Amino acid sequence: MALGVGNIFSQETNIDLWGSTTNDFQMSISVKNGKSDVLLGSPIILMARLQNLSSTKTIQIHEFNQKLIDGSYSFSVISPSGSDISPKINVNGPLGGSGGTYAIGPGQIHEAALDLSLVCKFEAVGTYKVIVTKQVEDLSDSKPSMPPFILISNPLYIKVVQQN
Repeated sequence: MALGVGNIFSQETNIDLWGSTTNDFQMSISVKNGKSDVLLGSPIILMARLQNLSSTKTIQIHEFNQKLIDGSYSFSVISPSGSDISPKINVNGPLGGSGGTYAIGPGQIHEAALDLSLVCKFEAVGTYKVIVTKQVEDLSDSKPSMPPFILISNPLYIKVVQQN
């Protein structure tokens, strides 16, 4: 079944649109440059923002420098024709490489840049619908305050345009 995206987009993306709340956390995605119009062939870099809505909880999360291969992010991408072109990211075996552990305290926001064009081809002119999910695991101590959970972003509409 094809899912159409219609003509829902704006010239600028709104960083104040958030996905649903799970365990007092939310995720928002926007295009890094703040614009929803991207030239055909240009990289599509998303800013994923994780917000802690709690007034008491702090969690520690780990992210690899190459965030797209760490297995905690997944992407739903619907093309202008309604086809599902979501990338299938294979994480085989133990992960290595550099990264960091980040604390997200009460009221804080953690940002991560995700170069979606490394794993998904935006080859047609038109509007794409993107939703990002992230598995969050609290690494604060040997007994985390909560089990792992999934955050789902707001839907983001990206318009790929032809160069003049």
